[in-house]
Amino acid sequence: MEEEELKAEIRRLEQQQLAQMRQGAILQSKLEEAQRQQRELQQDLKARHAQVLKDQQEEQMRREQEAMAQLEEDLQKRLEELRTREVELEKSLRSEQTRKNDLDDEVHYWRSCGHALLKRTGGQETEVLEEAAKKEIDLQVEMKALEAQGSELRIRIKEVERMVALGRAQEVELVTKNQGLLHCLALAQQKQVASQTKAASLQVELQKVEAVKTAVSPEAIEEGLGQEEVEYWRRKKQDKALEVERLSHEERRLKALLLRSGAADVTEYLSTRGCGMLDESISWFATSLFKSAFIRRAFCVHLFVLYSWIVFLLWFISSRTHEK
Repeated sequence: MEEEELKAEIRRLEQQQLAQMRQGAILQSKLEEAQRQQRELQQDLKARHAQVLKDQQEEQMRREQEAMAQLEEDLQKRLEELRTREVELEKSLRSEQTRKNDLDDEVHYWRSCGHALLKRTGGQETEVLEEAAKKEIDLQVEMKALEAQGSELRIRIKEVERMVALGRAQEVELVTKNQGLLHCLALAQQKQVASQTKAASLQVELQKVEAVKTAVSPEAIEEGLGQEEVEYWRRKKQDKALEVERLSHEERRLKALLLRSGAADVTEYLSTRGCGMLDESISWFATSLFKSAFIRRAFCVHLFVLYSWIVFLLWFISSRTHEK
């Protein structure tokens, strides 16, 4: 009787062991299927994120190239305008110098004619000589004033040329700094997209693990897999959670870096150049002169009025000399 009970107990234990083995095999197949689906989803997500990242990079590169082309075109136009203006100023200076030389020659000629006439008359009244001397002194004073105005105009033109050169150098420096900032922003955006992609994939993996965990009871997993595999999957879950937390922190740090990186660097650079009051005034004047159409026209009108006044004075002096 006892032997039959032992045999029945042995058969029951064997059946229970076979049932546990079958349950373990079923759980193992479910886990393998879940892992396979997880790998497929990860590959699909990676492919999609890679395509999105590639499209974003291509679009960003295209926009940067268009912006750089537009900036180069604007700079080229401004350089051409400055060269044209410089050539016009040089031509005007040469024409005024030629006019001044002609007037000097005419004054010298008429002065010599006056001396010759005085010698022919045999030294008439001293009043005529005194009047001629006074007019000659007045003429010399006016000529010196015109020469001073011409030298002042040349100094102003040289100062404007210096300010233009300074503006070009500052503009090139700003363009270089903007390119560096754009490159840093692109790298930061790439790192942010990569971290978001990795975080999303890890989140999906964690969701899959949670789904498998909720679908299968812990007791069944412990019975079918054993204690070591259960501990392995628990450690893996904890590692994935820590990695997701680390990537979230990295994403927040990159977002803060992107918010800090922008026009603040350029404004800080412009505000801390270390230039004096005179340099700031000259830089502002040069920038306003060659950027504002109204100021350029006003400057041209000013030059036109100044040269017209100089030509009128020279003509008036020449006509007075001819009358005498």
